[in-house]
Amino acid sequence: MLCMACSSSPTGPRDERSPAASVSAGNASGCALLPDGAVECWGLAAAGAPGRTPSLVGGPVRFSMVTLGTRYVCGLSVAGAAYCWGFNSTGQLGIGTMVDTISPAAVLGGRTYTSISAGTSHACAVTAGGDIYCWGDNSLGQFGNGTTTSSTVPVLAAGGLHFTQVAAGNDATCGVTSGGIAYCWGANSFGQLGDGTTTARLIPTKPSTDQTFASVTSGSEYACGVTTSHAAYCWGFNVAGALGTGTPGDRHVPTLVVGGLSFATLAAASSHTCGLTLQGAAYCWGSDSFGQLGSGPLGVSRSTPTAVATNLVFKSMAAGEYLYSDETHNAGTSGHTCGVTTSGATYCWGDNLVGQLGVATPGQSVTPVRVLWP
Repeated sequence: MLCMACSSSPTGPRDERSPAASVSAGNASGCALLPDGAVECWGLAAAGAPGRTPSLVGGPVRFSMVTLGTRYVCGLSVAGAAYCWGFNSTGQLGIGTMVDTISPAAVLGGRTYTSISAGTSHACAVTAGGDIYCWGDNSLGQFGNGTTTSSTVPVLAAGGLHFTQVAAGNDATCGVTSGGIAYCWGANSFGQLGDGTTTARLIPTKPSTDQTFASVTSGSEYACGVTTSHAAYCWGFNVAGALGTGTPGDRHVPTLVVGGLSFATLAAASSHTCGLTLQGAAYCWGSDSFGQLGSGPLGVSRSTPTAVATNLVFKSMAAGEYLYSDETHNAGTSGHTCGVTTSGATYCWGDNLVGQLGVATPGQSVTPVRVLWP
């Protein structure tokens, strides 16, 4: 386990001098967005090579949003331009090639975006006019443009809808329109599109619900959303209880997360989900194989929201996962979670095999440990 006691420099830890604004998590990675638009990343998203402690990325670009996929990162500059960097085997950087880059590269098209989301191997962004463009892998219809043709440059989704937010997952995508209506498209083997079927959809398709949503989040094979009345709904693959319904079994339509909590935001990963209440309390549910629920004891999965074992009050939260078959002889998937407190301190918990908790000490943690900037 990791030690909660960490030393600091004489001038204090950097997150006290320049507190984080928000945090993102992806495949064995975490990134924090600082108030001046700088980005610090750790784990597999660290600059140049994996790192256990945060390193500055982004160069001169100043960001307003950052999102992590599988070993790549995308973000929006303060002017709304999209940039991506990292692995590019499916064109997920949107730069017209499949060449990897360690420095932020401008996504082609010159558009201004208001929201961006990096999935496993595709990314999507919402323009100022409400259009969704996607790039990267489209083999299962993740673009929503009526085809399964992949692209290294942004491609417009079909339907003429006006979106405010998008969430790219493993092999599907969801978004919320300006009227609060959720739409999903792509693979649907586990009901992750929420339309009551397991039929894949190549264009945006409305889930079977009358709920209006403020936001959605896409996991590996499931999705969740926060309604305008702050209730949480999930649908799709219910691995280890990740849907929070309290009972086993997949859900092919949006299903209420039990517990009666009022959520401000949700974050879905591979097999665990976390959320922040309106008061900033952190709750997680699903798999806890590496302590990613933050509630202890290790390995006890939860099918209902369970409070993270901390008195910290958070303003941002993100959930990530890690396919670790390449690094150890035991193949599988782990998880980790990170959050930024209202004072700007960043904490992470769960697996730390390759530094995804942002601390120098190796080993998993079942409770939040503080990320200290170098």
